Amino acid sequence: IHAGDWHLRHEVLDIEGSLYKMSGLPGIPAEMENSKMDVRGDEIEWDRDTGDVRALGHVYFHDFEKNEEIWANRLEYNTEAKRGKFWDVRGETHPRIVTRPGILTVNAPFYFQGAWAERIGLKYILHDGWITNCSLPGPWWRMRGPKFVIVPNEYAIAYRSVFLLKGFP
Repeated sequence: IHAGDWHLRHEVLDIEGSLYKMSGLPGIPAEMENSKMDVRGDEIEWDRDTGDVRALGHVYFHDFEKNEEIWANRLEYNTEAKRGKFWDVRGETHPRIVTRPGILTVNAPFYFQGAWAERIGLKYILHDGWITNCSLPGPWWRMRGPKFVIVPNEYAIAYRSVFLLKGFP
């Protein structure tokens, strides 16, 4: 069905005022998609008035504008404020390419994984996780730490992190 700019796909739909409760089937998630993002999950609750989305089970989030993809067990997100939290999270985004003499550049996606992450506007704060730009699985390097600030297409800042090369600090 269509709800404003959103296209909703589901097996079961329950509407209570402005709250849409959707669920899918095993292996076929519920989904809400518009021109800017796609959200999938076993169960999705969306408040049409506030833009609040809660998704549980096999959550997938894709921001088309920034080319960011996130997989999680749980999501709480506001589509209007572009702010939310992801639990048991892993994701990928693409870097900005800067070319100048003496700078090593790659166009590999930037991967991250952690216990949870919070998106605030343009940045993510990743907790208890790691980052790399090596192919998965088995990246040859990664940084592991309690906190990272990631601004896709710009930079990442690691706090109290450990650089691991082939699994060794």
